[in-house]
Amino acid sequence: MKKLLSAAVAVLALAMAFVGCNNTPEGPKVVEYSVEKFPLEFTENVYDGGANYQLVTASILPATYKAVAGDTVKIHFEGVSDIDIPSLKMNLVDNTAAAGYWLTLGNETVVGENIVAGEDFEFDVEYTVVTSAKGTGADSHKVQLYYEYDVGGAATIYEPGTDVNNVGVLPKELLDAPSTGNVNAGKIADLDALAATYNTVTIKIKNTADGDRTGWGVIKMLVSDAENPYKWHDPILGEGEYGMLPPPSPFGSGDEYEYEYSLSSIIDALKEAAGSCTLSHQWTIQLQNGAELESILLTAVDPA
Repeated sequence: MKKLLSAAVAVLALAMAFVGCNNTPEGPKVVEYSVEKFPLEFTENVYDGGANYQLVTASILPATYKAVAGDTVKIHFEGVSDIDIPSLKMNLVDNTAAAGYWLTLGNETVVGENIVAGEDFEFDVEYTVVTSAKGTGADSHKVQLYYEYDVGGAATIYEPGTDVNNVGVLPKELLDAPSTGNVNAGKIADLDALAATYNTVTIKIKNTADGDRTGWGVIKMLVSDAENPYKWHDPILGEGEYGMLPPPSPFGSGDEYEYEYSLSSIIDALKEAAGSCTLSHQWTIQLQNGAELESILLTAVDPA
């Protein structure tokens, strides 16, 4: 009996050696994504002596992706630019503290060439990850898009089919990628400036828990100190003792829900909670009970 038990233990140990329990490093893989959030707004790259215009965004690759050396990342790009771009290029960068806030994960790759202002373009790109990301989450694999400075201006790339000569005021997304926990939605002063253009904010959440949520708040809006993000002021616009905002009941697993407010009401509540520290404080959205923040969208709605 002892011999049989010993043999079984030996087989189990050998199997664990091959499987590696949960400690086996993730190997190279092929992943495919598409650009879905517009507009893409470029700015002058002030960190590189004005050598190019760039956009560094976490909105293209999901936060759950982990960049590993040897990965092939396929991205489908389409849109329409408001200026000519002779050559649009990309790289992946690890923007986390673990990577010193800037670590390129591969080599410069051309997205597409001869982009003509006002004409729809469509490109498929294959990017090879050379260096594994050191950090985790959405900031560990941001997409850097850029083009040479001598093009002569900062481009905006819109959704395909957009008339770039008559775009009006497009919605502005404040969130790069879906997030949980405590999400910084911007400084109060910056929101105040945006109120000159936008008048409505829509906050979309999703229930990522396995079960329904009934009778429990899942989102709280707070004012936090810019220098100490865990120093909270009173919640704004919430209900009950804890200032929570209720979703529909039940809030089913996988369900999405939207809260819509006038931007001025959000700003007024933030200012009241911040007191004399308005400019140095920020709007924080706190997610609880399995909720995930999907979007913070500002829109310019014509008054009735």
